[in-house]
Amino acid sequence: MRHRLRMCFAAFIATNRSGSLPLILLARPTPAGERVWVWLRPGLSLRDLEQEGQVQKLAVACWANEVRVIRASRRYAALIRVDITRREPLAATIVSPLPDYVPTDVPANAPTSPGMPPVGLDLPDVPDEPVTTTADTPRPRMPRNNPTTTTSPTDGFDPSDYA
Repeated sequence: MRHRLRMCFAAFIATNRSGSLPLILLARPTPAGERVWVWLRPGLSLRDLEQEGQVQKLAVACWANEVRVIRASRRYAALIRVDITRREPLAATIVSPLPDYVPTDVPANAPTSPGMPPVGLDLPDVPDEPVTTTADTPRPRMPRNNPTTTTSPTDGFDPSDYA
């Protein structure tokens, strides 16, 4: 993939005045194709790659279905990402052998999973009263600890010895 992109940049993508090509940093495979990060040299911009027909030429040269060129960084305008799509991984129908393992002679009163919610639940014994939330009910006041008052412990332990 790097070689094909480098050949595209050399053949029909505009280079800067000194003739240096964009720097291909990283190429990683994805489920749909490849993703390549490219650093543009001074004198090149993302518009040079987005010109009329340039992206289609990249797709043809990379044997791809589609090529998208996107800015990869908010901070650096020179860092771009080229997404090369060769296949549609979600479009294919995958035949699973799992339905063949489900038995067909399951009784009607078979036990269900405890995580499954009950179906057709009727609760005639539950009253229809509104539930009060904790914000509606006042909280009981807790007595404050007053350090001046001392209590005489019954077992001889005085916690104020450790304070």
